[in-house]
Amino acid sequence: MSRSNNQAGKASDKASAVVARHKHLLWSKFALRAMVVSIAIAAGALFFRNLDLSPNLSYLNVDILSGSREGHYHSIVERLAGAATRQKGRIRNVATQGSRENLERLVAAKEDCEVQLGLVQDGFDWSAFEDLELIGRVGRAEALVLLSRNGDNIHRLADLQGLKIGTGPERSGTAFLAKRLLGTADLGSLEIVLSYHPLKQQIELTAGGELDLALFVIDENADLIREAVREQGLQIVGLEHAKALARRLPYLHYDTLVAGLFDPIRVIPPEEKPILRLDTLLLGNGCAAHSDIVGVMTLLARAYPDFIDRNRGAQAPTGLTLAESARGFYENQGAELTDEYAPWLVDIMPPSNWVYTIMAVSLFFNLAGFLNNLRLALIDLNRVALEHQVTVLFGRSVSNEEIHHFEPQSSRRHIDLEELDKLIEAYQRHMERCRRQSLSVFSPMGEEMGYRDQEVLMTLTLDALRDLRQRLDRITENP
Repeated sequence: MSRSNNQAGKASDKASAVVARHKHLLWSKFALRAMVVSIAIAAGALFFRNLDLSPNLSYLNVDILSGSREGHYHSIVERLAGAATRQKGRIRNVATQGSRENLERLVAAKEDCEVQLGLVQDGFDWSAFEDLELIGRVGRAEALVLLSRNGDNIHRLADLQGLKIGTGPERSGTAFLAKRLLGTADLGSLEIVLSYHPLKQQIELTAGGELDLALFVIDENADLIREAVREQGLQIVGLEHAKALARRLPYLHYDTLVAGLFDPIRVIPPEEKPILRLDTLLLGNGCAAHSDIVGVMTLLARAYPDFIDRNRGAQAPTGLTLAESARGFYENQGAELTDEYAPWLVDIMPPSNWVYTIMAVSLFFNLAGFLNNLRLALIDLNRVALEHQVTVLFGRSVSNEEIHHFEPQSSRRHIDLEELDKLIEAYQRHMERCRRQSLSVFSPMGEEMGYRDQEVLMTLTLDALRDLRQRLDRITENP
């Protein structure tokens, strides 16, 4: 009895030890899993902590032709370049002599795409630059500013008779505009002499009396103009009949400068001055990618809050076509979601085209599936027709197993060898057709099994018919 109790106690202790080890193993596995999960969560937190999912302009890489380094165009592009750098993008500010040079370089770069965009003032004959496209009007319309030592005494166009006027660098837009404006039949009689100089030198020559007037197409609040008026004493010329010129030339707009704009204490200018304005245009030569155009326009929309509204309803100047990328930006009132998060995708094809492409691909696969089902149905229909011929050949419905065990000598049914050969040949052709269609590029992937099932059914019948034909040949040879 004692021995039996000892054995029972040992068995109980052994069972308790097994249970304890099992519990320990379970807790060990639980602790290991908890540790792995904790490490994974911590690693994920560290990874996503430093991961910046916000959109940026890292894809932006474009060259923009601006103007002289002291001019307003150069400062506009420089401002955009700084904003692009802060967004991990790149804009190279290419200094030039002005709008005329920018136009020539944009056209010349259409082949090698050395530069892609450029700032150009309005007023050119755009029909001569059909290869260029409009991106948008940038900033506020610039002013045609005339400076002179005695500008407050010049009020009428007739007062410009025989004067020498500086119009900036020879290849600048200001010089081109001066030739176009003052070279008309009406103003040509004034015999004005045009002179070409860098902007700062032009102010110095005017202040020194070597030039009677200095013409600028510039923002009137530019430092260059403020310094010329406040520090060098040059005066703004206001022409009384500026509005008449604006009516005759569609690219010019009439406006006024308020008295005291440059110095409200000394009241400079002393009275309201009529001036003319014209737009600054951002043009492209077709080399910039869609994403680059949208990136630059995004920066412009941030720099000029009215940029989208100003361009959205405006007509492109006669002879210029609005770029499709710009049109979509204005219609959407900013960059689309794909432009911000997948610009590379939009560079391949616009979002609207992607939609049509996906629809076309979907329709293709649906049509391919329909045709595949139709061909498979025809194959099955023809197979059933062949089975009917087998029934006709034997005089009744027979299985493949029955064909294998068919005894021509003991059977009352005479098998027509010619009909049997035709049936075997028909099965062979039908199986080959089934195999070709299963391997066709128009057969959807994964749908081959329908053809394989048909092949299996026909193979079983064909093997039975061939076996019968061989047995009939042996009987013929050994009657």
